[in-house]
Parts: sequence; structure tokens; C-alpha cells
Amino acid sequence: LHAESLPKEIALKDNQMVGFIRFGNDFTQNFYQIEIPLKVTLSSAVANSNCGPLSPETVWPEANEIDLSLDLLTQMKILAMSIDPTKLPADGIYYPDSDLNKPEGDGSNSLRLGIKGNPNFGLVRTLMVGVKNDDPLNKIKGEVWFNELRLADMDNQGGMADLLNVDTNLADFATVS
Repeated sequence: LHAESLPKEIALKDNQMVGFIRFGNDFTQNFYQIEIPLKVTLSSAVANSNCGPLSPETVWPEANEIDLSLDLLTQMKILAMSIDPTKLPADGIYYPDSDLNKPEGDGSNSLRLGIKGNPNFGLVRTLMVGVKNDDPLNKIKGEVWFNELRLADMDNQGGMADLLNVDTNLADFATVS
């Protein structure tokens, strides 16, 4: 992700804006959410006037990359199933205290993983990318770019699927489909 301040606006600071990806069965009841606080880079207009063209590493800082094992989301779902629903935050999204320091964690101190409801990888129908203000005391304005959403190293161990359609008429007695 890339985040920058808008021209002639109050400068955006690191971690004021959070980028997120939400995917699942729907956007409201059954989804996973992955969040990362964004590091701000120079705007292209400022960079071109001060120091010439920016390198790709400057525009797309490594600190803004989301690299996550999907196994962590499965582990989080197992944890979430044991939580009393009345103890969830108002938005209903369960954020584990910390999966980041465990050996099976993602190794990132900045990623925040959340789950709501009972999402199913086999029923993923929606994907949302967005940003939110992580500084409730200030209104912020900025420009954010999302680039290259990839899924790698999938375990494609096959399963089986069949489809059968039958229509029959039982001699003026019944039609079965």
C-alpha cells in the first residue's frame, strides 16, 4: 500500500491511517479483516520538485506490505468460536489479543487480524479494500493506493465434486426434479 498527504492539507502522519482488506461471505456478518497502520511517503509532486523521481521502494514501503499465512486466519477462527458473543466489541469483530509473538504467528508487529461471524474460505464472495482513521481526535485526509493483491502457495490438494440433474414424470402422478 502507498499513503501520502494531499496537497494544501494538513500533513498526514505515520499510523494515522489504517489500510484494511475484508473478505468473506458478505461485508457485514461473516468476514475476515486484516489491518495495517500505514507509513506515509512523499507525494510525487513534492518528490519531483525536491529530489527527482522516487524509487519503487520509496513509493511502496515494505512496512506497508501485508504478507500473511491463511493458516493464521483458520487458527483465529478456532479461537473466535470459543468466545462468548456478549463479550465482543460493539462492531462484533473479534481481534485476538496477540497472535504475533507465537511461533505460528505472522511475525509482524503491525498486522491486526479480525474475524466476525463464521466466514468460510469455500464461500468467499466479497472482497473489500479500504482505509480508516486511527486517530479519532483528528480529521485526516490523504491518498492511498492498493497494488498487487496476490494469493500464493495455495494447497491445491484435490477434492471431488459432482453435479447431477434429474427430471422425471411418474405417469400423470407426479413430476420430480
